[in-house]
This record gives sequence, structure tokens and C-alpha cells, in this order.
Amino acid sequence: MEILIRLPAYSCVCLVVFLLWKLRYTWANDGGVYVGEFKDGRKNGQGTFTFSNGDKYVGEWANDARHGQGTMTKSDGTEYTGEWDNNDFLG
Repeated sequence: MEILIRLPAYSCVCLVVFLLWKLRYTWANDGGVYVGEFKDGRKNGQGTFTFSNGDKYVGEWANDARHGQGTMTKSDGTEYTGEWDNNDFLG
């Protein structure tokens, strides 16, 4: 199931409490859009985040951070594919 939700940042905690603990849905916040899995109110599992500046990350998430295998595509077309650890690109 996918749901499009656009809320201010402070509303997201309430939204997660309302939704099941692990649900696949679309979430918009701060101009970016996340489509993927959540667990315990955080991005976890597979997901895609499109940033407001046009950058896009597709891959694994853990505790709201890019973590595991993934690809960051910058708005200028530059790609970074490989291992991520707590939002840091390891290569």
C-alpha cells in the first residue's frame, strides 16, 4: 500500500503512531519525498528519498540513515553507488 502524505516536520511523529509500525508508504517532509519502509517511526529497509534539490538516494536505510547498499544520484547526474554507513559513503 502506498499513501502520499505532506505534513510539517512536527506532525510526522503523530503520523507514525497512527500508522502500523512497518508499512510501505510515501512521506513528504521538508520538500523531500520518501517512498519506502519504516520501522519504529524511522526509515528502515528499502526506500527511495528524493531531496528538494533534485538529488535522489535509492537503497537501504537503517534508523533514518542511508545504511547498506545504495545509489545517490546528484541533480547534475553524478552517481555514487556502493556501501553507506550512517549517511557516509564508503565506496
